[in-house]
Amino acid sequence: AVLDFTKGVGGASIVRDFGRQQAKAVPLCTIDGLVLKYRLPKVDFIKLDIEGAEELALRGAAETILRHRPTICLELVPPQFAPICELLRPHGYEPHLFTCDGDLARVADISRAARNVFFIPVPKAALGQQPAAEVMAAVP
Repeated sequence: AVLDFTKGVGGASIVRDFGRQQAKAVPLCTIDGLVLKYRLPKVDFIKLDIEGAEELALRGAAETILRHRPTICLELVPPQFAPICELLRPHGYEPHLFTCDGDLARVADISRAARNVFFIPVPKAALGQQPAAEVMAAVP
């Protein structure tokens, strides 16, 4: 992949094109690959703030998400919210934001700038059945 860091390293992205005045080829790995490589027995939490590549990363974490059902925190902008919800909802994940009181509240959308959205898995027993793995199939 090509990492475009024209706007600085804090906003570098492999999916957003900032003109590629400053860019570098970088290797990629998936979360599933890291879990296998390091033989992680448990994954409880995934935090991603990767400048627009969150959906790609989640697709590369399909097995980890299905097997471990971690809480997932993503920094999202409003246009990313619905597609991510559509990806995670069939697997029993519901989006939440922190309230001013410090509580987590379920939300139906985000309308402001980038927000840390917590996707919390509903207990499997409440789902009625195991979600289908093909929904989370990796992008070719």
